[in-house]
Amino acid sequence: MAWTRRFFDQWEWYHKPISPMEESLLLPQHINRSTALFSKRLGIRFPAPEQTWKVIDGWLYFTDRYRQLFLQAGIIGLPGRFFGQLPIVKDHWLKEVQPKYQKRIDELKRLILESCKNDELVDLVKKTVDTEGDLMAESMYVVLFAVPGEVALKYAYKTLAGDPNPSNYRELLVGFPDRGIEADVVLWKISQITDGAKQKAQLDKWLNEFGHRIQDKDIVFPTLGENAKMAAALIKLYKGAPSPALRVKAAVKRRESREEYVKEHVGSWAWPFFEAIKKTAQEYARVRNSRPFYYQGNQLIRKMLITLAGRLPGINDPQDVFFVRFDELEKAVKIKTSENIKEKIKERKAEYHKRLLTEPPLTIND
Repeated sequence: MAWTRRFFDQWEWYHKPISPMEESLLLPQHINRSTALFSKRLGIRFPAPEQTWKVIDGWLYFTDRYRQLFLQAGIIGLPGRFFGQLPIVKDHWLKEVQPKYQKRIDELKRLILESCKNDELVDLVKKTVDTEGDLMAESMYVVLFAVPGEVALKYAYKTLAGDPNPSNYRELLVGFPDRGIEADVVLWKISQITDGAKQKAQLDKWLNEFGHRIQDKDIVFPTLGENAKMAAALIKLYKGAPSPALRVKAAVKRRESREEYVKEHVGSWAWPFFEAIKKTAQEYARVRNSRPFYYQGNQLIRKMLITLAGRLPGINDPQDVFFVRFDELEKAVKIKTSENIKEKIKERKAEYHKRLLTEPPLTIND
């Protein structure tokens, strides 16, 4: 059997080695729950997890037999199931998935972790990982519908608009408000505050709202709110830059201008068809752009794990907890000793940093 990293140029995460904690705690939930959700709603049967993905020498790989997904009987009804769900997936994400997830996150944020017993913290980690796994599955699912929507718009524009530069269809998808733009605009306003105390107060407020942002899904990486230097660098960067709101206004003008061009060049007979495609693509583009700003679980899980590690004697740096497996941490916390994992941490940290300097093979035969 062969394993591949062929898709990672398109992926926004996991371009780096996988930490032991990620591999043993979050990664299985994210992938397995996503494939299970796809199977349930689209009727496509995925192979068993051990035949779908694998971590090899610290790197994430997927099976190279993905084409077999299209050779099963359930694929016949896929177009009907897909287009039947197209009008409702976005609303399900916005009106059901997000409110339920945010309610749970708000409950977790109110907990005082220091007052929780060890077994309570371990249980909280597991439940929070479950919550994040469910969100990740729904997130991947809604993106699945965003991609074909944009592809349909691309070819509809190329076929019907008569533009010598068909890539201009992208201008139809810009200039909409999303959480990323909102965060940038607020941060720019904070950077313009000259009073140091007021600026810090507003920055703390901003970090409380947007500090859960991650650079990679791997739990080993600190969130933005944990990285004071990064926040200070962002303030310095924005201080001398024009307001992001101006870029948004320019994007809105580009979109409106492109929409006028389309109205002039798409025939009246095709306009309802093109407008339906455009509207769907725009709605899903807005969801896709805001989606990364809803992942809040990593910030909470990191706090829980660091709190647990801080209670283990002999662990000099609680941040080292990400270089042990969760089952190892759970056992160490139960017996209240770190003797069996201190050497593992040392070895794994060295191996992890060594892997950061290498490029994994594109394909591995197993």
